[in-house]
Amino acid sequence: MRKNYFILLILLIAPRLFAQEIKNEKDRKMFVEFIYEAENETFNSGKINFVTYDYDPHEYFSTVMSEGEKIECLNLMKNTARLSFDNERIYFSANILTILNDAQRFNSLRVTKHENKLFYGKDSLKILNAEGGGNNIGNDYYQITLNYPLGDNQTETDKIKGSLIMKVDFLTGYDSVSLTPKDVGKKVTLASEIVEIVNIHNNAILLKGDTKNVQIVNFVSPGKVAKNVNHQGEAIFSLSSHTSCKSFYENIVLKKMSLKDFDKLMTIEKLNEIMNEEPYRVLKTASPIENQFVLYKPIYSTSYFEVVYAD
Repeated sequence: MRKNYFILLILLIAPRLFAQEIKNEKDRKMFVEFIYEAENETFNSGKINFVTYDYDPHEYFSTVMSEGEKIECLNLMKNTARLSFDNERIYFSANILTILNDAQRFNSLRVTKHENKLFYGKDSLKILNAEGGGNNIGNDYYQITLNYPLGDNQTETDKIKGSLIMKVDFLTGYDSVSLTPKDVGKKVTLASEIVEIVNIHNNAILLKGDTKNVQIVNFVSPGKVAKNVNHQGEAIFSLSSHTSCKSFYENIVLKKMSLKDFDKLMTIEKLNEIMNEEPYRVLKTASPIENQFVLYKPIYSTSYFEVVYAD
């Protein structure tokens, strides 16, 4: 149970830790201990409980959107998009095609804030980067919602004017490459971006380059993939990822540095310097990476539309 909880913490906390500057000893100590345990946990070569089953592409790849679906969905969003304000947040909502309310369509559409053209009086409305949201589902509609916290002292809605430019990414396909552990050190091209296979440790693969959205299908044998077995003996689909960097990986994993020595090495200045290193992406699969595996990346087409605030 503790292991699963710790892995969840890695997924939730690590991106925020890597994005901030270390300013005091308390933060430095917390960060060092977190990273040390995270790297050891990730590259642990202990026994992995898994079961094999037939490969089903639908468990990895979402349904792509046709040109007609993209046009229909974009028009629907433009016609139903709204902005509202409450509890020091700005809320965006828009209807999307009801056919997207399907597990196989989960990654077919992405909507994000692209440009803030809202004003608070004569000044720009300050919108923080944090994003929340979800979906509302009715008998005849499917609505996507996003919300963003506002800056301080900007809560008088009658002073707010302007618009947001929203970005919509439609899934149009996938690019993939088939590899084996012999390809460690190789650079491959996925969706016109370069990805390098840095190393493989048991069921973890280390990548660098343009790794955003890169995923893996790991074959235990031809046509067979794996699921992990939980404490109840149930087979569960398991794939996780997190961010690392060269200095952490080399010192903790390759050199097997003790926590005491790692703590001495990682001063505040050193940690902040390391934050500028090229990040590594670590993907963990349900079984050891010993045979053929496939790296793949979704391909999106992008559109934009403007939502005007009407109070």
